[in-house]
Amino acid sequence: MSPAVLPPWWEEFPGRLEGEVAAFRELGLEFVIDEAERARGRIVLTGKYRLSPRREIPLTIVYPDTYPRTRFVAYATGRADRVPAHQNPLEGNLCLLPRGSIHWDPAMLAARVVAERIELIYAPDGVPPELEDPQGEPVTSYLPCVSNAGVVVDEACFDVPAHANQGRLRLMVDGENWLRAAPTDPHAPLGKALVVEVRDSAGTALAVADDAVRAAFTGPAVAGVWERIEPAPDAGNFEQILERLRALISRTPSKSWTTRGDHRFLFAAVLLREEGLRGRTNPTWAFQLARQRGRGGPIEALPLRALRYGRDTRGERIPELAPLRRATVSVIGLGSLGAPLAMTLARSGVAKLRLADFDQVEPAGGVRWLSDLEGAGANKTTALQAVLRRSYPLTKVEAFDLAVGRASLNGRPPSESSLLAAWSDSASLLVDATAEDDVSRVVSAYGDHLGIPQIYLWSVDAFGGVVVRVVPRKTGCFHCAQLHLSSEFGTIKDMPFGEPSERRRVQPLGCADATFTGDAPSLTPLADHAARIAFGILCAGAAGGYPSYSDDLFVLKLREPDGALVTPQWSSYALPPHPRCPICNP
Repeated sequence: MSPAVLPPWWEEFPGRLEGEVAAFRELGLEFVIDEAERARGRIVLTGKYRLSPRREIPLTIVYPDTYPRTRFVAYATGRADRVPAHQNPLEGNLCLLPRGSIHWDPAMLAARVVAERIELIYAPDGVPPELEDPQGEPVTSYLPCVSNAGVVVDEACFDVPAHANQGRLRLMVDGENWLRAAPTDPHAPLGKALVVEVRDSAGTALAVADDAVRAAFTGPAVAGVWERIEPAPDAGNFEQILERLRALISRTPSKSWTTRGDHRFLFAAVLLREEGLRGRTNPTWAFQLARQRGRGGPIEALPLRALRYGRDTRGERIPELAPLRRATVSVIGLGSLGAPLAMTLARSGVAKLRLADFDQVEPAGGVRWLSDLEGAGANKTTALQAVLRRSYPLTKVEAFDLAVGRASLNGRPPSESSLLAAWSDSASLLVDATAEDDVSRVVSAYGDHLGIPQIYLWSVDAFGGVVVRVVPRKTGCFHCAQLHLSSEFGTIKDMPFGEPSERRRVQPLGCADATFTGDAPSLTPLADHAARIAFGILCAGAAGGYPSYSDDLFVLKLREPDGALVTPQWSSYALPPHPRCPICNP
């Protein structure tokens, strides 16, 4: 059976094509259908737009297969018709509408849009400020770059002193197989390089990458050269960037290249200023990787995109979470709830994570862990630490192989107490995702003794679950939460679900413990909610920080006791000290 394909839009919308041509004609413009393109299944109109009695702009209107659900594209490809803004310098398409899809209506006709907008683009003074879209036009965004690699540049390496105009770079590569791969190979390995140091022509270091970021790149080191472009090219002259890169490669002596096996490599870079926000410029980099097989082989230059990275750059997207950069979060239990939660905390910029567990990564457990094979066989602490260090290097990750309550005859150090003390010391937040009451009691004791807020989260056989926030001297404790939820002494009488009538359990072959059956999407809402609660705790009191919930105990219902699905339902409650709690009422 052949795959379903919608009919061509000119057949699906009878009369639309004729209407497009007629609309141009009504404006006194003669645009015709390119019959050769139509025979190939594409609709293209060609014609000229009369700007003045002495000037006409040749235009090509290209309609995508998904038109009119998506917008047309107008091209002005003549060199004399290029404009410094509102035009892609690589392909020549004009920016007649802002980028957002909300600005396109399927009822619009190309002729009407062209007539309204092209006069503004080609006006001698440009588009009036009040009609200007605030979208910036960075020139490097138009550079054609390879699709499997890039160069990470620490935000500190953009601030090169103005007196330095050229020099050398030292880069660290993450793996090296991608250096030799053909850029058009669909199976080419992904790769990246990091600018480790920017030096001037005398060898003086001008900027260096963050040590934590450097640790995420395993090598090898590859040499580079750079120079500054002054003045900066405008968006319509990106060829100047490519030409400067080619010239820089050609005049760099062979001794400055890096030899790896039968290949030689050199990174060439130019430092320039480009528009970031509309009307404002900022420094940026553009790169090419030059490679040569053998001394006499041709030199191939691959353009690579500069990838700005750093704490401030990340923070622009999550300004409410800025206080996390000073926070330490200790997590125990790195299963299907704790591991995703730790990943979210690192992704959100927490300064330090302390991870505790004793279990190993089972590949089949990837159905609700982070992956099947990443770290398979390793301790969960070690595997997760490796993933986070590689993916989120600005978060410092410490691993604690810790089985709470396990007594050993040999008594070899470190002791359980010393590990727990180091795990909890000066932490901003303790998180227990073990779903083990004995572990939770220990975490509660340390948190309450040290005055550290705590979060507990557990699933109920993937039918729902519970997330609890404990703030010492402000809320009840973990034992209070157990009492409030208990069937005998509970104050929360309207629990949205009961225990499933037959607890779903399985002991996978090769595993020493039984586990529940359940899917990852039934667990991640609990980890996500715990993350939001953590954000509120860690940002409390900070101006503009992430807000906090007013309640402390949250219950999620996903299914009825018979297994029938329900729309996810959250219920929230306060957590006062329970009158029967011996800890809060000694």
